[in-house]
Amino acid sequence: MRYKNTRIHLLWIAVPLLVAGANAAHGAIIYPQIGVGGGYETVVTIANPTSTDWFGRLRCQQGAHVQFPILLKANGQHFSEFTQWKVGAGRTLQLTITGDDTLRAGFLRIERVNGPAESEIATSVFYRLRDTAGVSRELIASYPGQPSTSAIFAVEKGASQDTGIAFVARELPYSTNPISISFTLLGQDGATIQKVEQMYSGHTALMLGQLFDKLPPQFLGSVVVDSSIELCLLVLRLEIFEGNIQLTGSVPVSGVPSRSGLRLMQFRPIDAEYSKALDRVIAIAGNPYSVHIYDAEANTSQTISLPELPMSLSLSLDGKQAIVGFSSSFSLINLVDRNIVKTVPTAFNCYDVVLTDAGYVYVFPEGDQWVESYRVRLSDGEATLLDHMTRYRARGRLHPGGKRVYRVTESQMTSFNVETEEVRNGGDSWASDLWFSEDGLRIFLSNGHVVRSSDLASEDMQPNGTFNEMISSAYHSASTGTVVWLPNSFHWAREPWRRDAMHVVNYADLQPRKTIELPDYPAPTSVRSRGEYVFSNAAGTKLILIVRADAGSGVLSDFSVMLLDTSSLAN
Repeated sequence: MRYKNTRIHLLWIAVPLLVAGANAAHGAIIYPQIGVGGGYETVVTIANPTSTDWFGRLRCQQGAHVQFPILLKANGQHFSEFTQWKVGAGRTLQLTITGDDTLRAGFLRIERVNGPAESEIATSVFYRLRDTAGVSRELIASYPGQPSTSAIFAVEKGASQDTGIAFVARELPYSTNPISISFTLLGQDGATIQKVEQMYSGHTALMLGQLFDKLPPQFLGSVVVDSSIELCLLVLRLEIFEGNIQLTGSVPVSGVPSRSGLRLMQFRPIDAEYSKALDRVIAIAGNPYSVHIYDAEANTSQTISLPELPMSLSLSLDGKQAIVGFSSSFSLINLVDRNIVKTVPTAFNCYDVVLTDAGYVYVFPEGDQWVESYRVRLSDGEATLLDHMTRYRARGRLHPGGKRVYRVTESQMTSFNVETEEVRNGGDSWASDLWFSEDGLRIFLSNGHVVRSSDLASEDMQPNGTFNEMISSAYHSASTGTVVWLPNSFHWAREPWRRDAMHVVNYADLQPRKTIELPDYPAPTSVRSRGEYVFSNAAGTKLILIVRADAGSGVLSDFSVMLLDTSSLAN
């Protein structure tokens, strides 16, 4: 169908697609379709409900992520991509963006400079046409696109209906290699009618009749989009009646997992643990500095803003509180109310922290060779020296019983009784991390060794087996009698172990049971996945694996999540 109205590609109500990993855009809020000039103006509203001022920039771009060729105005004043806008705590800012006499389409990026994270502010965008008398004749609402590498949306086409799509990459691709986007047209019965490839060249808006030459004149079905880069996509349903354009849309029901089984995460975890009380992954991240309360099944996060780059994370035994360590302080976080309860300054960095129920935080700083470790009283910040024997970097965790903190370094393993302050020194560890079995009887070390945990000093931290491989994470499934471990991605795995796989052994004797290969990362070439973290949900029925694209792959969004039924471990 040919439309006489040459502005029709602009007059879209933007409707979010069914996307994989739907969440607030990482690093920016992106509206993939706006219009300015020729009588059109775009209205941007930013509401800041937090108690902290928000500062950010508006970038109006076209095509291959370039600025509009004219100088735009906001509320009558010229502005550029470097202009910084402030939205005070609890306040709302509205900007009306105008151009010249020529109608231009593009996309809008709302980028945070400082203040609350994107997920903590509310934004809305619409554009409208004003006639010569200043009366609004058309009003087109827009929605922020959700970054995804895989999406699906419904399609309807008829004598007076059509479907269109607008998309733009979340970030300008750094690679000079061609980036392909595939569009698969599916019939009402799910059968494939046509698949086309299109090379990404920048912001694109088109009707599906321009994309598929086999699209029937009367059609009802869907389109699946697969891309090697994250795209922000919008879709519309368009109807024409007696020369009038009517646009309608619907809200998606759920996300669609990527074809590989991996779903891209919208943040890069620095450290992560699992709260059984909240049934969520708790992670810290930068850009922006935040705590993520991450729902792995929905692939969505609730966030808590942090004042600076976090270094470390520790959860309380009940999983409802957390300690986040910084360069010269640590903060107590209420994960239920999602706020910072208090911040305690320290005279040392908090490279690693351990929160205990006894009212103390164990702090293991990072330093040059030998450094001191401390026990800090949470109520008043009083620090007590533990020892002088922490080499370079240390990692500690609280035993599931809550009575002992275990610490590993490149030289020695140590345990501290949080009640009596008894200190026990184990043998040489040469480990950088540790994990406990669900029953608390075993400790799995990152160097692949397994040791006992015991109330008896003579048995505590004594050897109890080995995986014969460096590992990056481990989980004991008591219900299946297995241990799942992930090889360390920085070391080549010895036979028979593979570092692009998850390994399962019997808990009773640590003998191999099975190997589960991790799927390829969604990328234009075969990029392997490396396991970083493994957890289970609160019910113990789902295994949650956070994986990362191989370091040399050049993938920008390099963390993904996948879920497995724990019952598969025993089969």
